[in-house]
Amino acid sequence: MESVSKNDPHTPCGHAYCLECLKELFKASMQDETLMPPSCCRQEIPIALAKLTLNEMIDFNAKRLEYSTKDRLYCSQPTCSTFIPPKFIVNSVGTCPKYVCKKL
Repeated sequence: MESVSKNDPHTPCGHAYCLECLKELFKASMQDETLMPPSCCRQEIPIALAKLTLNEMIDFNAKRLEYSTKDRLYCSQPTCSTFIPPKFIVNSVGTCPKYVCKKL
């Protein structure tokens, strides 16, 4: 853990995190559903505090959608198994959002 300074991000509950630790928490939440959404003192930490790259934000938001979706659906292709977001499900039939699977 890095040292924390007064300029480091503060969560809604007032705790300070070094930026690197906060980024790691957000990245860990994409791998461990129990950490989603990242929080401190049971209060959600705003994504803007983590200063993620654009690609990290896209990945984070995709995982957040996946983890918050009830009755998740995944691509049936064993080599893919991609999460199918609700907007790709029509009449209980899901279409994989990956281009490779659409060509099959």
